[in-house]
Amino acid sequence: MLVWQDEVIGFVESTLRELDFSDEALGFDPSLAVGPGGSFIGEEHTARHFRREIWQPTVLDRQYYQAWLDEGAVSTEERVVAKRKELLATHEVEPVSGEVEQALTEIVAAARRELVK
Repeated sequence: MLVWQDEVIGFVESTLRELDFSDEALGFDPSLAVGPGGSFIGEEHTARHFRREIWQPTVLDRQYYQAWLDEGAVSTEERVVAKRKELLATHEVEPVSGEVEQALTEIVAAARRELVK
């Protein structure tokens, strides 16, 4: 469920982010340089802005139906489970400082004392 929620949060964040309507972001200068009938795909400006503008899902599948079938028709649930397994197998937890560990130990001890009451 957490993997799926991460996917949804990524989508929501991409749709709620602040939009940049500056001349640079809209690419007025590159548009003038390419001119009518020109192609913007190969422009450096397009490459710089493309990945930020297009949300790329990590578990949702955007393929056409036939391509999805041809590649094994893997369900969203199966992709979520596979990503969870990958994350659990590869993620390395960063160690916490002694101060943080002590604070967490105190919080757990206080919670246990409250449960016993």
